[in-house]
Order: sequence, then C-alpha cells, then structure tokens
Amino acid sequence: MNKNQVTYAKNSVINQTLEANDLAFNIKKSSAIKNSVIKNINSYIPKHKFNTKEVISKIGHKFSDKLKSQLLEMDIQERYVACDMNKFLNENIFELTETNTGMSIKAVNELIFKSDFDIKEIDHLITSTETDDYISPGLSNVLIAECGFRNDIRHVSVAGMGCASIITLLGIAQDYI
Repeated sequence: MNKNQVTYAKNSVINQTLEANDLAFNIKKSSAIKNSVIKNINSYIPKHKFNTKEVISKIGHKFSDKLKSQLLEMDIQERYVACDMNKFLNENIFELTETNTGMSIKAVNELIFKSDFDIKEIDHLITSTETDDYISPGLSNVLIAECGFRNDIRHVSVAGMGCASIITLLGIAQDYI
C-alpha cells in the first residue's frame, strides 16, 4: 500500500533556551514530483512565553553587551518556551514543563486529528530537532512507537541542523515521493 504520504515533524530548540516550534507537515504526491504539495500543516507552541526586553531587564547583567544588542536587533517581541519563565526569572528555578519528544507527539497527533487520513496510511516519517531528548533512538523511532505509525514505515531522524533543516527535510521528502 503506497499512499505516497510523508509526515514531517520539526522541533527546533534555539540557543538552548527551549524556544520550541514544533511543526508537522503532510506532503502528498500529486501527478508529478514537480507538483508535490503540502496538504496539511500543524504547529505546536509551548504555553509559556516571555518578552525579550523583560528577560534582558531581569537577567541582562549575565549577558555581554554584544549579546543584548543582538537579541534586541532580532526584533522578536515574544518567545515561547518549554519552561516556566516566571520561575526562572524570579526564583532562578529552571524546570522543563515539556520535552521535545512530547511536543513532537502533540504536533503529530494534532495533525492526524485534523487530517482526512489514518496514521497507518503514512509511508514515510521525517523528523528534525535541534536538541533531541535522546542521542539514540532518533526522534522518528520514538514517534513511530508513541503515535501509532506502522512499524514498517521508512523514517529519517535529522538533528543539529538549525533553521536550515526545513530545506533539507523537504528535499528528503521530495526524494521519497
């Protein structure tokens, strides 16, 4: 059974501050490879957020002037994180509220819930994370077991490629379809 579907879950953790942006894509082949399209997209964003200026005002004394300047030049007003920033900023307690794997599972499950296909129809799983919860097994192995994919699907786990991973992963998906 070949439905030519690829699900891609992306989880990026930026600068180890646990700013997570989990995405799950369903790419389905149309009549020709050149006409491949993204049929569905889903994202998962952790519930905790913080304001860059607030963080700099509270713990900026730990940053170099260059780092503070770079953070402000990015013009990112809010960041979403997998830890309680109030505890971190006010009590200096760093405690994860979600894991990369957990966020990826949520992204995949939400995508499947809002899609018109069964998870068992997916033939390829391609995942990426900047900071994985494990060295081994890879994220795709964990998602196959946790989300209910077939055991015989092809899968690839990519780690440590940063923001550029989306281009690489779409290329891998293109090669499969």
